[in-house]
Amino acid sequence: MAREFTELSAYLDGELDDAQRSAVEARLASDAEYARELERLERIRTMLGVCIEQPGFHTKL
Repeated sequence: MAREFTELSAYLDGELDDAQRSAVEARLASDAEYARELERLERIRTMLGVCIEQPGFHTKL
């Protein structure tokens, strides 16, 4: 699973070359569990984005 996480993270970050991206997209189309893992990773990234410190955070405390 670590390899998949690394691969999907690179996919989301736009770090894959064309061949790698195509391979990931082909697997996403044919492997439901792999696609669910991508969805989970996207949700985690969204949640973390909300948690990033906003400007003025410390002055509001």
